[in-house]
Amino acid sequence: MPPQSEPLPAITRGEKAGRLAASEMIKTASPETGDLQGVMRRLEAVGNILADGHQRAGMLGIDVRTWRFGFQAGVGLELGDHMRRIRAAAFNRAP
Repeated sequence: MPPQSEPLPAITRGEKAGRLAASEMIKTASPETGDLQGVMRRLEAVGNILADGHQRAGMLGIDVRTWRFGFQAGVGLELGDHMRRIRAAAFNRAP
């Protein structure tokens, strides 16, 4: 039987969820119509809904806040990575 691993802390779970949510929303945003502010608003709404669901499921308030902090950090990291990729692609295309 494999050894039991420790469950991930709320902040780590939140960061992973934030990165995943941001990467999925970035994929669905078209360059013509999907502005970054719209993506941020949708991600904020998703984070609120998920945090509320965690709280209703019985997660302690401090853990919900910690998860939410991790979620916001994950979103910021993923969006930062996305912006760096866009800048690098634009730089590589420049004559």
